[in-house]
Amino acid sequence: MKFSVVIFLLSILTTIVVSEPDPNFYIFLAFGQSNMEGQGDIEQEDIDLVTDRFQMMPAIDMPQQKRVAGEWYKATPPLCRQWSHISPLDIFGRTIVEYLPENVKVGVINVAVGGGSIDIFDEDKCEAYIATTEDWLKEIAAEYGNHPYKVLVDAAKKAQKSGIIKGILLHQGETDNGQQDWPDRVKKVYDRLLADLYLKAEDTPLFVGETVGKDQDGMCALHNEIIAKVPEVIKNSYVISSVGCTHRGDRLHFSKQGYKLLGARYAQAYLKLQGIDLQVFDPNFYIFLAFGQSNMEGQGDIEQQDREGISDRFKMMPAVNFTTDGRIAGKWYKADPPLCRDWARISPLDYFGRTLVEKLNDTKSVGVINVAVGGCSIVLFDEDRAESYLETTEDWLKNIAAIYGNNPFRVLVNTAKKAQEYGVIKGILLHQGESDNGDQNWPRNVKLVYDRLLEELGLKEEDVPLLVGELVSNEQGGLCYEHNKIIANIKSEIKNSFVISSEGCPSQNDGYHFNTEGNRMMGRRYGETMYEYLKNNNDA
Repeated sequence: MKFSVVIFLLSILTTIVVSEPDPNFYIFLAFGQSNMEGQGDIEQEDIDLVTDRFQMMPAIDMPQQKRVAGEWYKATPPLCRQWSHISPLDIFGRTIVEYLPENVKVGVINVAVGGGSIDIFDEDKCEAYIATTEDWLKEIAAEYGNHPYKVLVDAAKKAQKSGIIKGILLHQGETDNGQQDWPDRVKKVYDRLLADLYLKAEDTPLFVGETVGKDQDGMCALHNEIIAKVPEVIKNSYVISSVGCTHRGDRLHFSKQGYKLLGARYAQAYLKLQGIDLQVFDPNFYIFLAFGQSNMEGQGDIEQQDREGISDRFKMMPAVNFTTDGRIAGKWYKADPPLCRDWARISPLDYFGRTLVEKLNDTKSVGVINVAVGGCSIVLFDEDRAESYLETTEDWLKNIAAIYGNNPFRVLVNTAKKAQEYGVIKGILLHQGESDNGDQNWPRNVKLVYDRLLEELGLKEEDVPLLVGELVSNEQGGLCYEHNKIIANIKSEIKNSFVISSEGCPSQNDGYHFNTEGNRMMGRRYGETMYEYLKNNNDA
């Protein structure tokens, strides 16, 4: 009998499986007030874009969604309470899942109280604080049993049975606007979270989002100066910029687009710690479009010095795929030459970017897009006339145009639209005219292309200058130097335009093309002109 009991007990024990946390299930805690809770409209795409690798655990029951506190669900919005909307956490989770290895899942827990001070998450103060608040805030706090911090910790402990806590996101401060001790109060909550969940500060970064910014006339924008001090008291913390994040009209809550940008920046900050470079919209990322013919394409030999000293703040987006080095159209890369297409060489654009990056303050970066077709007329960039023009050209030019689908203007526009997801177009560079030498209609033809670029990209002439380079000068043996007199007339067609002198820029002695040093000199002049323009407009 005793033997049978032992066998029975052993059989039970062998069926017990001890569940260990999955090291590839990354968990993130989020807390704050209304912007973390979520105020953005939920649209169909917000449901469709969520994969099974992105999970959420409600901290409280969500009857509308039939979700039970403490259980894992696919992270379709809302992620906080049953009546919440889109928040930065939605975008954060979707984004990091896309960039992390496919065997990694992401889970989030969101506890946020609209209108609540950071003190509502301080267990030593929360009851006294809640007692002083309006009835509507008391009602929200009551959903968390008047102890939102405890609810967050309890949910987090349950989540730790499934995975590993990898970070904490905070968006709060509007209610504590201007209170200088706010960073220390945040630290108290953060430190207690670490202690209660047995986490180490070095393994648990805190990501703190700014309120609606000064650039958006945010009602609490000055609090961002206080938020900036959090890394002084919490070493492993990172401030998430709200510059360029629009609000929904109340100067307090971000718009849907604002949440998308802010959430992407939370993701960018986390992924950077993982060694993953995520490019997101940055109003300090200045984009410049370049077009023209062979000199803009690049005819200068690439020397060692042209490959050295290129700043990480200077990037290029190919308009067509590069087969020689694997660069893909529509993606950003460090601006190693060539910048136009396979087999191109040094152009003025290379040293335009270098010069501008050197002169702009360290918060600014530069991106360029170059679409140029050697030997072409400006007419090739006029969509209404490009097809008929190509019919009249030599086969070698047709072959180059074919790289751009016989419509280089459209390729430039489409690439520029992609670039606008990441930054702001600040200017357009043109070097062209040899194939239109002496054509008095050239300035008008340039204006047709320039105006259409502005229209299709939603730009205004007063915001986007056109910089036009002269052709090889007479002193350098230029065969088209007389066209520089026509180029000088561009101002009569385009008010916000500047002519870049080619005087003294050496050529290849073929009468048409600058040599390497000539391209460098022209590029520096383009860059210096653009810098002065930006400086005069307080954009430098």
